Amino acid sequence: MKCYLNEHRMIVASMNLYEFSQQNNREMGILVDASAEGDKQVYEDAWKDIQSILHNAEDFAYAKVIKDERPAAKPIEAKQPAPVVVGNGKYHSVTALSKEMNISSKELFTRLEGLRWIARNNDTWELTSLGKDKGGQVRKGQYGDFIAWPDSLIKEIV
Repeated sequence: MKCYLNEHRMIVASMNLYEFSQQNNREMGILVDASAEGDKQVYEDAWKDIQSILHNAEDFAYAKVIKDERPAAKPIEAKQPAPVVVGNGKYHSVTALSKEMNISSKELFTRLEGLRWIARNNDTWELTSLGKDKGGQVRKGQYGDFIAWPDSLIKEIV
């Protein structure tokens, strides 16, 4: 369980904020808005619990604790990487392509691996030379690098 917060809002969720989780895992969470009347007490109670956890962690040498300071406000946006236009065709992440194909991203990763266009290296997918030949490209995204594929490959993957 993770808790992401600022002085106004809090998200309690199971998801890590990187592309692998977004593409491969089924995640969920809740948003607590301190300015909403029904959420105000929940936010304050959760804040007290966080302070208690941090206080109890102070006994450990590796814990860095800043008492009674709430993190600076930063907007939290979970956006799908936008298609990257290259030449005349559009390039999409696996998540975007899987939606176009009406299959899960996990299934598409399995198909791409079966075609040997990608290979698993620890917790990341890497583009193979065959995948590069098919037009796959490594791109920088909001949550790190991802592999972009031309939409023209949909017919070949199916």
